[in-house]
Amino acid sequence: MLGERAKLNPERRRLAERAARTARLVAERNRRAMALDDGSVAERVAQWRSERP
Repeated sequence: MLGERAKLNPERRRLAERAARTARLVAERNRRAMALDDGSVAERVAQWRSERP
């Protein structure tokens, strides 16, 4: 979505690029944690669910 808006509004390009880079880093961290099967991902999901209203 940010990428689409950046096409229409070029000054938002840096924000879109930073968001995409952050998303890739988080996805890679989660992929590695799941590959190790150390339970940390399941713990984070459980914590996230418990914090939701």
